[in-house]
Amino acid sequence: MERARTKPDLIAANRRWTASLSSMPDADRQRVAGFAEPLTSEVADGALASADAFEGVPTLTVASALHALLRQPSLPPFLCVWATAEWCVPCKRLEPGWRGLAEPDGESHERLAGRVAFAVADLTDEAAESACDGSTLSEALRIQTLPTFVLFDTSTGAEVARAEGAAHKRPARRLYEMLQRTVG
Repeated sequence: MERARTKPDLIAANRRWTASLSSMPDADRQRVAGFAEPLTSEVADGALASADAFEGVPTLTVASALHALLRQPSLPPFLCVWATAEWCVPCKRLEPGWRGLAEPDGESHERLAGRVAFAVADLTDEAAESACDGSTLSEALRIQTLPTFVLFDTSTGAEVARAEGAAHKRPARRLYEMLQRTVG
């Protein structure tokens, strides 16, 4: 009987798999990673690199940071949290679309400015992190798969919408449409 795999085991296995991809040619790496469309060279080159900080977007690493952010009185009516991890290759594919929405100089940011705030939930080293109450950030966000986008109503702290995975043809567009439907 196979033993149950713990979250740290799964993270370590995913990191080993991701590292093995880095030695492959770009086309093979993209095919193995399951991308239906070819990645641009900019995304392919950064697909296995560590994520850098997003300009003007807070990065959360523990559940208590999420709860504290939701209590900030200066937030717009909605908060969109992108759950991602350094080892998540599909997350890297969505990064340019996310930057366009979340960063102050992003191409789609103006349309949502004043209505939606953005944050990144970095789950890369989450197994070692936890809040005082023992809950992890992925538990607080109810993460089942990466990437996941969770939209909160900041007046109540309640989740109002969710988009999971990157299997759709245009996941960044799907996220933008979800925001438009919910936020208006």
